[in-house]
Amino acid sequence: MARQFSKVPIQMRQWVRHVVDVPAPNGWAFETDGNIVFNKPTDDMFPVILHETGHALDLEGAYNGEPLSSSDNFWNNYDQDSAVSDPYAATSMIENVAQNTVIAVFNENVEGQFAGVEKRSKDIFHQYATVIDRAIAYGKGNNFFKPGQNVKCTQRMPPSAGVAVDGRRRDLQDRREAPRVGLGEGIEPILSRRHGGERLSNCSITW
Repeated sequence: MARQFSKVPIQMRQWVRHVVDVPAPNGWAFETDGNIVFNKPTDDMFPVILHETGHALDLEGAYNGEPLSSSDNFWNNYDQDSAVSDPYAATSMIENVAQNTVIAVFNENVEGQFAGVEKRSKDIFHQYATVIDRAIAYGKGNNFFKPGQNVKCTQRMPPSAGVAVDGRRRDLQDRREAPRVGLGEGIEPILSRRHGGERLSNCSITW
């Protein structure tokens, strides 16, 4: 999982707080408040990782502080297309944006782009092009979907508070100073705007 997640462009990864792998009878994943949980992960699930990371970008406000999936911009461009990418994208606009995030990353990093492998790419062009356009506009000088040696984190989800090993609520005394994970000099903390039921993307993608 670490190998696969490390391939996600860094300015996408910065919107993920924790990645959790859980042994389970069946494979499925979900995102909640910047945390991604994978039940029964496999070695070939990079599109699923991109999909769930796409939820974090969308719902945590990577695109100008608001969910892209509920923006007039995305809905207006969606209205210009004749299709969505697949049946799962048709279940909700939140899932549609996440699926288009996978397509956008492919388009921005593979020679020939998405149109080179999908003859009907024009049917959903305005949707994935809008995701790419917003990724460039709010990438702080970069494109969220482009990796590179000179690309750095500009923001980070703050780490969660420590918990007791035995699970009981009590005051914790650190045995040593906790490491500063990702919140170094010049890195802005990402403050979640999600509350209550909004914390869960309601994604239930399976494999």
